[in-house]
Amino acid sequence: MGECWHNNHHAYPGSARLGLAEGEWDPGWWALRGMQCAGLAWDFRLPADLPARPELREIGAPTTAADAAATLSPALAPKGT
Repeated sequence: MGECWHNNHHAYPGSARLGLAEGEWDPGWWALRGMQCAGLAWDFRLPADLPARPELREIGAPTTAADAAATLSPALAPKGT
């Protein structure tokens, strides 16, 4: 149920979604979305809803803050960037 992306949980501990990058299947997130569509779950938080964590970097990602901000997908970028 997304446990294979457990490292994403440590990067964004308040996020309901663990599969963040393309190709990271997250059946737990799919189940939560199904529950949301049925009216059984609501108010999910995603990485973009959480406080910025400037210490986080993808493996092989650029090291400067400007380069790092340019490589974040809009869904993962902190609000206000």
